[in-house]
Amino acid sequence: MAKKKTAKKKTTTKKKATRKKSAAPVSKERDKVTTRSIELLADGIARTGLKGKEPCVDIPLRTVTNMRWNKKKRILEMGDSTQTRNLFNVGQAKKFMQTLLLAKGSRELIKAEKTLSLRGMYYMSLHTIEGTKEKTFNEQSESDNILEDLEVSLGGLREELHVFAKKRGTMVGNITVIDSGDEINCRKMGTGGYAIPSICEPSVMQFKDCGADF
Repeated sequence: MAKKKTAKKKTTTKKKATRKKSAAPVSKERDKVTTRSIELLADGIARTGLKGKEPCVDIPLRTVTNMRWNKKKRILEMGDSTQTRNLFNVGQAKKFMQTLLLAKGSRELIKAEKTLSLRGMYYMSLHTIEGTKEKTFNEQSESDNILEDLEVSLGGLREELHVFAKKRGTMVGNITVIDSGDEINCRKMGTGGYAIPSICEPSVMQFKDCGADF
């Protein structure tokens, strides 16, 4: 009797797909600096309270009167004038609480290595204060303004707090950029153009070639 031929099954080994790791929006070193600034802000407030004094936080004034022109750098810079927010002042207590609440949220984002939009930051911090019917924020504009105050208080950028804004604006022309490791040739973006991301830090974006006139 003829022996039956059995076809050997081919064993194929599946290669695991390696996901390309995108560049972090902010460097680890800068994250440490921002985290330390937030902790120093909180420590200063706590020490003031432990000394029996009224806890407060100083916020640089974001007004025209507190702006100065730097001739050497040819840019507008913020002056030294500040506004003090006191915990026991009825008109300032809520903003005082909101400032620390967003500072805490930013520290948690940095620790978790995550980012949120302005809208996401608002919802993350939104809740009803225990024992009351008062909400932490009535609308997002409150959260956005307090976040800007926090930026100037810590001397950092919004992106360094791991918060980003909506993408606005497009770019097309004689320029090539690197976005998180991907090469983007803006000469071949059609009529739509390249959507400029909200986070444009050097760790994320770099200019490879630029022949555009400014």
